[in-house]
Amino acid sequence: MTSACSGMTTADVIATASLAVALLALGATGWQGWLTRRHGKLSVRPLLTWHTLRVRNDHSFEVIFTLANKGIGPAIVRERYFTRDGHNFMSPDPTSSTVDALVAELLAPNWQCHIKAQGLPGVDTAVVPGEPLVIAHLIFPPEVATEPQKLSELLDRVSFVVVYEDLYQEKIVFRSQ
Repeated sequence: MTSACSGMTTADVIATASLAVALLALGATGWQGWLTRRHGKLSVRPLLTWHTLRVRNDHSFEVIFTLANKGIGPAIVRERYFTRDGHNFMSPDPTSSTVDALVAELLAPNWQCHIKAQGLPGVDTAVVPGEPLVIAHLIFPPEVATEPQKLSELLDRVSFVVVYEDLYQEKIVFRSQ
């Protein structure tokens, strides 16, 4: 028996319809796979954040800089460095830490700044969610609190940059400023 519309037999029409349904199912399966992968990537994406805490008490004025991962998956550090006035900053003394060198050049001796704690994430290490890392904990004399704008202007010249990857090896660049 042939169809009146196209001269195809009923078997040809059924075969063509079956092929169309199969192609639609294949397309829907591919699309669902893409959505699943996209969801998987988003569900393990890290999100680095920068926090600056200022604490004033009778004996000192403290400024604490922390890096935290507020995402879900680990941030795998590939590179990290400071910039000062938009240029990469390296310690001139290889035996001195970058934080020590920055404080010495930017704040000392006028600000009488002391470093209480410091730490940088290592290259090829992971910054895990929920574990804030103290990059620098600076202590100043209490009178520095009377000039917070001047101190902020100096500190704003410095930025911390982290180039990291998620578990899917997608490169992400974080800048503290």
